[in-house]
Amino acid sequence: MLYYRYRPASELSIKELLYDEIYFASTTECNDPYDGRPFYFFEADPDKWFRLLECAWSHVKGINYLEWAKSLAIILAGTSPLTFSQALNFDYRDALLKVQNPPDILFATGLSDLIKQYIDLYKPEESYFASFSKTCNNLLMWSHYASMYQGYCLIFRSISGELRQCPQHMKETINRKTEHGLAPSMGWNLPKSFIFEDISYNKNVSVGDAFW
Repeated sequence: MLYYRYRPASELSIKELLYDEIYFASTTECNDPYDGRPFYFFEADPDKWFRLLECAWSHVKGINYLEWAKSLAIILAGTSPLTFSQALNFDYRDALLKVQNPPDILFATGLSDLIKQYIDLYKPEESYFASFSKTCNNLLMWSHYASMYQGYCLIFRSISGELRQCPQHMKETINRKTEHGLAPSMGWNLPKSFIFEDISYNKNVSVGDAFW
């Protein structure tokens, strides 16, 4: 079966041709803001919020932060459910300054930063996409994805429903710098082939527990 990939007239598209590559777009680059979006929520559970705060502040020495954690957990449970984005943008410093016997503003700022760093460390990984079509003569696709008919359309032949890497240019791993990650760089293994899958839209979305 043949699959088609509409590409715009751009330097990135030419680079794909030169290096025998396929560009995978991030979730933020997709037209639909819900494409690849993980549906996880921090629920209104003060015990789970308290355990999260304990983990985030576990390396803070020389001060007993448990009472602050208990009070802040109740405040956070009262504003839940929160998505990862909402949790990362929440004003924890302002909430800490409202608890009984609050920390000073500088210490509250530091504790707030630790919470956000901890949540950011465990947020779901971003998804990346490469989309194909089963037709090469769709006028809307040419208009939208091929620079108003100025781009081009690549043709791929599937083998057993898969897109196989070119043997002459096969890559087993990819690496990228992660300056703010657990290591200065990260690597991922690449399979020899990728399975073509039809896009399916579900009416019901399953919601996950962000605390997990």
